[in-house]
Amino acid sequence: MIRTLLILQLCFAFMMLVWYAFFPFMGELYHFRSRLFLAQTIKGDQSLLAYVPEDEHKKISVKLSSNAAFFHQLPGYQQDEVMDDIRHYQEKLKAPFRQKIASSFSILIWQLPLFKQSWMIFALLVSFALLYRLEGAAVTVWILPLLSLCYLLNNHFLEPERPPPDEHLFPKIEHRKWEAYLNQQWGGEFYFNLERLKALREDPSYHSAYQFKGREPLGFLTLYFTWNLLFAYLIYKKEGITQITTPKLT
Repeated sequence: MIRTLLILQLCFAFMMLVWYAFFPFMGELYHFRSRLFLAQTIKGDQSLLAYVPEDEHKKISVKLSSNAAFFHQLPGYQQDEVMDDIRHYQEKLKAPFRQKIASSFSILIWQLPLFKQSWMIFALLVSFALLYRLEGAAVTVWILPLLSLCYLLNNHFLEPERPPPDEHLFPKIEHRKWEAYLNQQWGGEFYFNLERLKALREDPSYHSAYQFKGREPLGFLTLYFTWNLLFAYLIYKKEGITQITTPKLT
């Protein structure tokens, strides 16, 4: 059982480490590509048809052609802003491999919250120490629930909420007829997306996808702390008390 718990803890720590290390390659790719697609949709770029199923080509082509007509009716400065967004996101997606590696190290060393960063380090060290049965390792296991509790309190009470930049544009309650909402409130989907693109442009996430210090769901944080507390209790109950009560042979 103890070995199973240790393997699970190591898996959690490695998964978190790999997720942040590979964020410039995967998470950033999704972040900027989804925004690029939005800008290209507004422009009415027919090259987007390469990303939709063949049976949807005709429908999407008509929609893109309609968007292109609306786009050309926009004032010149708005057209320039959309084109600047397209170039900006394309440049972000073409970042060289060396730059992405540097971003990975920057995330792991500088950009993660201190208590989360500390937890990953100690989760790995403590787990390996327990696997190799190093003296005193079972006592240090209590560092993990302490760090997870500190992270929970810090994140929930001190970190500000960071909703998506375009969240305020969506209705507070679900509309049964989404198309009717778009037409009534924005004059159509094209102008709604144009406003979304503007909101994204004015947010810090326009330049950087690395937004790791926002408030996380309390349920997730509670589960995170509960797991670490249970892990420490079971390990200490099995290994720590035994080490303390077993006399050393001289």
